[in-house]
Amino acid sequence: MKNMFKTVSIIMIIMFLGKFLGLLRASLNSAAFGINSTHGNSFYYASLIPRQFLDIIFASTISSSFIPIFNGVLQTKGKSAAYKFASNFLNIVIILTVLITALLIIFSRQLTGTFLSGVNRDVLDLTAYLLRFMLL
Repeated sequence: MKNMFKTVSIIMIIMFLGKFLGLLRASLNSAAFGINSTHGNSFYYASLIPRQFLDIIFASTISSSFIPIFNGVLQTKGKSAAYKFASNFLNIVIILTVLITALLIIFSRQLTGTFLSGVNRDVLDLTAYLLRFMLL
């Protein structure tokens, strides 16, 4: 129980720091590009998709499934089995992340066109271009 509390606490601190750094990034972005500019909007939209992808992969997957299962395996089958489970889990997450990222890069123009249907063409083109780099 003590290890689980420690693990969850570390993940919560990391997630809090991530949100704080995101707020800092948004402030710096507004200061550099202005509130409503083509470059500022493109940067915001292009960074939004990878952030959501990261939140879905890490926040949802790790906090809701990995931690409880890992702790269960650790308590019932021992360290060796728990580490093997963690290794398999991380390998699957890495492979899926690489595949999904490659698909998002290939279809970045279609993706931005789908999610940003109301913005002008310059913003769409720049967003698709920036998205390819931000996904990496």
